[in-house]
Amino acid sequence: MRNLWRPKAQVLIFYLEDDRFAFGFNSLSERNTILRGGPWLFNKQFLLVLAEANNMTYPSRVPLVHQESWIQVKGLPFYYMTRQMGKFLGNQLGKYVLTDQSRMKERFGSILRIRVRLDIQKPLRQYVALQLEGRTLSVDIRYEKLPFTCFLCGIMDHVEDQCEKYHGPQDNDYAKPYGR
Repeated sequence: MRNLWRPKAQVLIFYLEDDRFAFGFNSLSERNTILRGGPWLFNKQFLLVLAEANNMTYPSRVPLVHQESWIQVKGLPFYYMTRQMGKFLGNQLGKYVLTDQSRMKERFGSILRIRVRLDIQKPLRQYVALQLEGRTLSVDIRYEKLPFTCFLCGIMDHVEDQCEKYHGPQDNDYAKPYGR
């Protein structure tokens, strides 16, 4: 983990149980940077889900079901590439965190970038249908730094051969709604 985060202060790592770890930080700012800076991928493929524990919670009982992630929205008309639309779409996908305003001059491009707190136990959405000026418009949703994800159900907490929808290897990738 130290190589993944490259912290300036010391990070203590304790194994708990069932692939759960507790992390101790000597610096509050370092801790906040790591908690808010993800998603973090272990070995470039497995999602490292982090959550804060309060003083009264037993560490192995902290729910690890939410992860903040950057999402790219493609296909929006220029007029609708706003913070307000980012907030609306973010709340459709999970819980809105913020809209990337660092590239305002690039807003004339093709994406609106938003940060959303996702429930990793729910399927990823591939698109959102919007009603704009009396017309239905479908916008594509792309997730940045996506870990191993099940291509059959779109959930991030397992891979295809661990899915209840898995019925053996298939050569037909079109049978996989979430791609390959």
